[in-house]
Amino acid sequence: MFPKSLDSLYVARTLTIGAAAATIFGTLWVVQGINASHAPAQVALPLFAAQTLLALGMAVACIRLFTTARLFTPDGDQGAMKQADRYINIATVVQIVASVVGPALLTLWGRANLALPVTIVSVGLFMLALAPILRIPHYALVGALLCVLPIVSVLCVPATIMVAGGEMQSWTVINGIACGLINLGSGCMNILLTIRIRRGQYRENRPSQEVVIQRLASTQPLIQQ
Repeated sequence: MFPKSLDSLYVARTLTIGAAAATIFGTLWVVQGINASHAPAQVALPLFAAQTLLALGMAVACIRLFTTARLFTPDGDQGAMKQADRYINIATVVQIVASVVGPALLTLWGRANLALPVTIVSVGLFMLALAPILRIPHYALVGALLCVLPIVSVLCVPATIMVAGGEMQSWTVINGIACGLINLGSGCMNILLTIRIRRGQYRENRPSQEVVIQRLASTQPLIQQ
């Protein structure tokens, strides 16, 4: 069903897109979690600041990887890459529909507190769907965590808890902060793996010292003329 192997640069390109998505989703989830916690300003502001710095750093890294992508064009099995593209596109459409329609229906049903857990589970299922395609171990692990944690929290933790600041939406706090950080960690892993793959590809294609010397020697007569 899945391609036996994919070009490493194709995997790196897909990981970069995943890192950008993880930056966006992870940031939104963490912000929702912190906001729903009713934490005092002296606690919430440093958390927001740390989250902002992390998101900015990841965004800059993703932009840098996107702008240099043309230097690392995949040249492997085109058929396998097209097959993978079709599978990933279908999984992406299903995930987007699930993460939009599901929360909307829950809100209309009066269960808006389930919207974030359902969205997180849809992202987890998406990552599990991509794991056998990309053959990246952390995709399966992160996908499983994003599926299990929301379900466990909904089953084992009350929907609301009374705190000093008022009524806290515990499902939003737990899933927003925990799953958001997990997703951001996954994005960081994607960035590091992409850099590692590109460096390995550069070393493989880098001309040897002898070739460089020969090229320099061949240009000497032209320079002298």
